[in-house]
Amino acid sequence: MTEVKAENKRKDVRHRSDDILYISSKEGTFKGKAIDISVSGIRFYAEHKFSTGYIVDLSINYNPINFIQKAFVRWTSKVENEYEYGAEFINVNAINKLLLEDHIQNIIRKTLVSSEE
Repeated sequence: MTEVKAENKRKDVRHRSDDILYISSKEGTFKGKAIDISVSGIRFYAEHKFSTGYIVDLSINYNPINFIQKAFVRWTSKVENEYEYGAEFINVNAINKLLLEDHIQNIIRKTLVSSEE
């Protein structure tokens, strides 16, 4: 299954993801990689350091489009040559919520198909 268990209580279940992200801030745009995602938040890696409390724009690749979602960096941790982040999506509009829900359903479907093979 794709569920990610968390020690803290989350609003929504997170699902494993390996999406490539583009993270935009006042400092520029940086490449990152998702670890897990839900309709309310995301955990990801990036080489650039963002401080806790920082607001970023995440470009999430959902073929055939990318969509932008604002996120509030809740926590950060240094992991080897990059940083791991936990971020909460903020100001999620109805279209992005539908895109996130559909994207997560696709992640679940792919996981189920690959586990059956």
